[in-house]
Parts: sequence; structure tokens; C-alpha cells
Amino acid sequence: MNKSIHVQIDINALRDFIKANPSYVFKGKKDYISLTLWANDGPDKFGNDYAVKPRVSKELKASLEKVPYVGNAKINDFAASAAAGEKPASRPIKNAPAPDAEEEPPF
Repeated sequence: MNKSIHVQIDINALRDFIKANPSYVFKGKKDYISLTLWANDGPDKFGNDYAVKPRVSKELKASLEKVPYVGNAKINDFAASAAAGEKPASRPIKNAPAPDAEEEPPF
């Protein structure tokens, strides 16, 4: 099975959530936040299979009107694409620095 999940995060929406709820950032050697992928009933009009939202406690969820949406994700099925004669989509990230093999990932 040759599948992957492509995730896009709205950095501004995530930053706004973190500013309003700083206790949801886990502190350690590096800071991180837990996110949840919510499965859609079927692909949306953009082909996304999941919604991405911050993972929140029952208490915070009760106090929020709704848990903010911070991104989306879709399943890439490389085997099906290859069988259909499609090439995997590859788009460079705007303003992204060139990867440095010796540099540790930021997460």
C-alpha cells in the first residue's frame, strides 16, 4: 500500500489559537501542540479527506463556540495515480529555505 497524507496548515489560524490558549502548547526541549485530523464523510469540493483542528480538552471545547479549523488533509494514493498514468503533484513551498542535510527538522 503506497499512500501518504498531505496536510496543509493555516499558520495564522494556528497562531491565533495558540495566542488565545497558550496552555495548549506543550513545553519541553521544543514546544509543540497536538492536532487532530477529523475525517470528512467524503472528500470535500477541494478533494480534502480530513479537517485539521487543535486537540482540546472537554472544558475548553465547552467554552468555545466551535473548535477552530486550522487546516486540511488529503490522502495521496500513489499506486492508484500511477495506474491511472498520473504523476504525483509536487509544488515547491514559497520562500522555503533549501533543505540542509545536517540541520535538524524544526519539529
